[in-house]
Order: sequence, then C-alpha cells, then structure tokens
Amino acid sequence: MKNKIEAMERVLNHHISGFHQYVLDAPAHLSFVSQSFCELLGLTEDELLSDEQDCYISRIVADDWKAYAGFLHRLSEKEQTLTLQYRILGGDGGIHTVSDTMVSERTKRGILVGSSVLTDITARKTEDASLDHMNDVSYGVLRYTCEKHPEVTYINNYMLDILRFQKAENGEMEDLELYKKNIYLMIPMEERRRFSRFLDRVYHSDKPIAGSMTILRYDGAKIRLFGWISRCVGSQGEEEFQCVCIESSERYYEKRGKEINNVKIPEQPQTRSGKKVYIRTFGYFDVFVDGAPIAFRSQKAKELFALLVDRRGGFVSSEEAIGFLWEDEPLSSVVFARYRKIALRLKNILEEYDISDIIEVSDGKRRLIVEKTGCDYYDYLSGREEYATLFKGSYLMNYSWGERTLGELMSELRVNIADGIS
Repeated sequence: MKNKIEAMERVLNHHISGFHQYVLDAPAHLSFVSQSFCELLGLTEDELLSDEQDCYISRIVADDWKAYAGFLHRLSEKEQTLTLQYRILGGDGGIHTVSDTMVSERTKRGILVGSSVLTDITARKTEDASLDHMNDVSYGVLRYTCEKHPEVTYINNYMLDILRFQKAENGEMEDLELYKKNIYLMIPMEERRRFSRFLDRVYHSDKPIAGSMTILRYDGAKIRLFGWISRCVGSQGEEEFQCVCIESSERYYEKRGKEINNVKIPEQPQTRSGKKVYIRTFGYFDVFVDGAPIAFRSQKAKELFALLVDRRGGFVSSEEAIGFLWEDEPLSSVVFARYRKIALRLKNILEEYDISDIIEVSDGKRRLIVEKTGCDYYDYLSGREEYATLFKGSYLMNYSWGERTLGELMSELRVNIADGIS
C-alpha cells in the first residue's frame, strides 16, 4: 500500500502537468500543489499553501483576475468540470498562457474539492494567429545589469517600438547605444528614486515583482508601462534584471482622466469656510477643493500632506515625517530647519485655499482631521458596497513609502477576488 501511494505521488508531482487541488469552500485556497506546478510558478509549496487565502491568484495577470475568480465561483456552485484559459507570471519571469481544467467534487466529509490540471499553451497561442486574445498583446523585453548605474544588455524589437527609436540613413538606431549605457535616460527625474528602490526590492527577492511606472520615449513623450522585473543570470553568468512589460498608457490615462473628471465631493461642506475637500490616493495623489485640484508650489509640502492622509488621522511627529521625506538623510539641525519650512509652506497653501482647519498641530506633531475631508482611501476602507471597486491596484504612486500601505491593500484585494467578493 505504501509503495502504491508513493507511486501515485510521483505521478501527480511529475507526470500530470501542473496538477494542484483547491478547497473550494470559502475561503477558497490551495490544498495540494505538485512539483511541476511549483516549478512552473517558481514558488515553493510553503509559499503556495495557506488555509486563509488563495496564494496562487497573485501570480495571475491582473486583467485575468476577475475571470479566474468567476471560474472558481462557478466550480463551487456544484460538481462539474470546467476549463479556463488565462495568463500567469512564470518562474522564469515571462508571461505564460495556460489552460486550466478543473473537476469539482464533494468528498465523503462534505468538503468541495477542485482537482486541476494546468497546461502551458503559450507556444500554441503564439502560433495560432486567429486568436484575437494574443493578436492584441505584445511584450517588451529589456535586460540590464545589476550595477548602481544599470546598462542595457538586451532590448527586443517591440521595446524599441515602444520607445520610438528612429532608424538613421545607415539603418542604425539613433542614440540607442547612448541609452544602453544609461538606462536612466528612459526614466523621468521624478520616477528615478522610486525606480532605484524598486530594483533594490527585486534584487533581494526570490521571485519577480510586478509594478507600473512612467518612462520617457526617445521623442520625450511620457508613457505608462506595466510589467514584471526579475533577477536572472546573463549569458556570461553575471546577474541581470529582466523586465517583461506592456504599454498601458491609453488605459491608464483614460482611467486617470475619468478619476479627475468624476471626483466625489462630500454632500455637506465640512471645513470652517464651507469649502468641500476631497483627497485622491488611488493612483497619483491629489487634493481637490470644490472640485479643483490644489496647485502645490512645494512638492515636499504636498508629500507631507500625503503622509498625514496615509496615517488616517493619527499624529505624525517631526522626526517621523523627516524619516519619510528625507529617507537617506540623518537627523540634524539643518534637516529640522528644512522640515519646518516645508510645514510652514503646507500651512500657507492650505490657508490660501481657506481650508487650514483640516490640519491639527499639537506640540510639533500634525494630523489630518479626517472628518473634515472626503477621501477615496477612507471610503474604500469603510467596507460599504458602493466603494468596493474604488481600489484598482495603485496607491500614492508619487511616493515610494506608499508601497507599505499598497501591499496591505493588494493582499486584501486578492483575498476578496478569490472569495468572489469583488
């Protein structure tokens, strides 16, 4: 009997492509993962198995989350067999198209279990030109060194098209070699620090990390990219970063435009002056007074205000604020003097818009009086159904320190999607 069980485990682990099992009763979660499934994702069994959440959905491309959540929901309704095609981030850092066939059945103990076979069909989908899904998708691939000033070692044709490099009369790309020597020529000044910190996170991570950012085309225009960056080994055995990405400018700016044009305003004036204040944190940070954005003259003053919003009404001391605003600088009298100037500039701009009473100051500490403002972040956390779809996967994109809260929001979103709530 023991030999029979061991033989069965070998078959499930190695001979049935991507075999895994779900417990479909809420909260849906993986109960078994085969070796081939782990190898496809580049994750260990411990990283995938959890009784409290679905750890697999984080490896599915965000645009396919809703379809996959619906797939699990339909399987949980009754015993049946269903198949779904979707995209995942593989352990190699690439995007793979997979076919997932799952059979749901109830065990003797009354637990609804889904047994799934996952097949990588990326090559077949690429070859089948009649499939609209793949016709509409192209990927940029960029490899660069892990040095302090990364140099590009490989760039594919689609990435060249994204960046709009023009061919000279001799057929060579104008200034391409210059850009290869300094990847930061592709990164806007305001994004460079965030990009550097993101690379540091990737370097110390065992798996690819997804994200989005603004880059500069060769013609100077700014565009938006979404993708994954992973640490890999180059052809000569040296460490490199590999980025697999798609351009998301149209969707990003369309969505952002809708957000700006449809800013919610509290029904009743809440400031002393009767002005209506609304704060947007999902995406890029902005503050609106009676529907018009505040034109902050000091970006550090704006960042300080964002920090107060992130604290959700809690007091922030001078030392704490300095730690966020000037992360790489030690505390000193010079830095404290700089902070006092920034705090004064924030006070002045709020007074200019006649909304200074939304900030409370006590013994050098500051906090936002949340009752006097409207905010998408606070609305989302309220749990009310009408705000359930406000968060789309981005938070305080202007500031790297917002990634901590973003991580918490993403974890909650994945659980909600897996449970069929979103």
